[in-house]
Amino acid sequence: MKHPYPMAVVEWNDAYRMADETDAEDAKALPMSRRCVLVGWLLADNETGVRVASEYDAAASGTLRGVWMVPRAMVVSVKVLGQRRSGGKEGKNEN
Repeated sequence: MKHPYPMAVVEWNDAYRMADETDAEDAKALPMSRRCVLVGWLLADNETGVRVASEYDAAASGTLRGVWMVPRAMVVSVKVLGQRRSGGKEGKNEN
């Protein structure tokens, strides 16, 4: 079955919070962001950011679920799976 969107691995640095209490010195030592990785259907990769769907249901007229939007400034990398690309931005898709 051919899908209308390529499968991709997206890495980004994301904000997070501490769930427990901590003192000021420990809080100062924490990293400012956490690395996140998502594998899904690449809907868009442009100057604004990356949009990826976790699920694509072809039987339901192309219904998408679990759509993530990651702002461009947070994106570390986008790798389209199953494609060899030469030059240019890896995973570029203007949808």
